[in-house]
Amino acid sequence: MYKDLYSDEIDIIEEKINNASGSEKTDLIEEKIRLIEKQKKVQQDLINTYKSAIKVYQTDLSKFGFQFDDKGTIKNLDDILNKYQDSEDLEKITKLVDEYLTIQRDKLPDAVKDWEKLSTSIKNAYKEQLNIAKDIENQITDIYKKQLEERKKLIDEELKKRTDALNKEKEAYNDARKEADYQNQEDEQLQKIKDIEKNLELAKRDTTLSGQKKVQELIKQLKEEQKNLEKMVQDRIDEQVNDMFDKENDRLENEAEGAVKDLEEKFSDSKIKELIKEALKSGLFEDIDGQVKNLQDVMLKFLDDYGDGLGITGELIKDELVKNLEVATDVAKQYAEIMENLNLGKGGRSINYPNVDYSSERYNPQQRSINNQNTQEINIEFNQPLVVIQGDVSRNTIADLQKLSKDIKNSVVDEIIRKMKR
Repeated sequence: MYKDLYSDEIDIIEEKINNASGSEKTDLIEEKIRLIEKQKKVQQDLINTYKSAIKVYQTDLSKFGFQFDDKGTIKNLDDILNKYQDSEDLEKITKLVDEYLTIQRDKLPDAVKDWEKLSTSIKNAYKEQLNIAKDIENQITDIYKKQLEERKKLIDEELKKRTDALNKEKEAYNDARKEADYQNQEDEQLQKIKDIEKNLELAKRDTTLSGQKKVQELIKQLKEEQKNLEKMVQDRIDEQVNDMFDKENDRLENEAEGAVKDLEEKFSDSKIKELIKEALKSGLFEDIDGQVKNLQDVMLKFLDDYGDGLGITGELIKDELVKNLEVATDVAKQYAEIMENLNLGKGGRSINYPNVDYSSERYNPQQRSINNQNTQEINIEFNQPLVVIQGDVSRNTIADLQKLSKDIKNSVVDEIIRKMKR
């Protein structure tokens, strides 16, 4: 009979959950958990009743000599029944035994099993909330990873552009040097011809052949040494210039590698999880450039740019995302409580959120200033009452206030973003 108290209501809520989304789904899941908790209490009362009845039956049966082990099993059932076969108490004893065994073997174990099923149902309900939050978490992670991927691509493209430019300059320099070497060789060859012609003319007119020969040999030796010196100096210059290009190339590559490494460290998996936690808590998304935007707007734009947001089913997908985001933000606020109910608060595995005190000053500063690129200061006051309630509060009032609170939060976030864009 206990199931008739809440099971129908739970079944109705489960049907509503199947067609609900967003905060409505979260509220229905929480209502389902509350009803199951009530059902568990009724079930526990039934278990206690059976246990009490077993003790009473054991006391009555012990008077006839029945003995019980630690599990409540009758150790000498056949012996005692045989003993009272011819007794007028046999019918009474048999009835007591049958009633006892029905409770001990059937009713109590079944009641315990039902209690465990109810506990499992509660855990599954909490897990359903966590799974929705996990999906949102994964989508935010994809946004950060996509931004990192695009930034790395830009760094690689810029590096290639600059190294290509350096290589072209290097190639142009070497081509110019080759052309200059060719011209020098050509000039040297022409000069050799001129020298031969000049020497020929002098030889025709000079009567001192031995003296003239010696002078020509010295001049020729001097020119050879001058040419060797020039070549040595120029080779050194060429070597230094090429080395300069190589070092600049290495510097650019190291600079790009350092920039990529800094990005990877700044946006490691653990730090991305911290950013996600803050984003879900505040409703604001801080991108890799430090710009603060509305989380919902960022996720919708990401869906348009890289998902199916502009497809045939785009509007349905966006609507589901927005509602799931509402669930995720609610779960983030109740995370510690959910983990405790799942017995994962200590030593258990958590999916993303560390066990922190969200009511501490660190997460609830009295005043925070956000500066945009126009150096316009925006002051945001926290911990101020949004609504003052007068009179009695009913369940409908609470639901209306929850919706009003979320509407106000969204309005405040939009106003922050609007002021930052001025």
